[in-house]
Amino acid sequence: GARVDLDTTTAEASPLVLKLQGGRAPFRWLANGKPLVGIDRRRTATWQPDGAGYSTLTVIDAAGRAASVKVFVE
Repeated sequence: GARVDLDTTTAEASPLVLKLQGGRAPFRWLANGKPLVGIDRRRTATWQPDGAGYSTLTVIDAAGRAASVKVFVE
């Protein structure tokens, strides 16, 4: 996984920009198994983490192909 410093020491961490290549829209974006809404046709999205720690980000395309990455937010 990747380590990402989003300054979680403040009241609200900075958002993380998510980008994907390939696949066919619409896309289903998930953060820790929970859907990210309103971004199903975009190849770029932002995710606001709940705080520090490990998270799994997943994208699923129209054909059912999925890709996931585990990140550690600091």
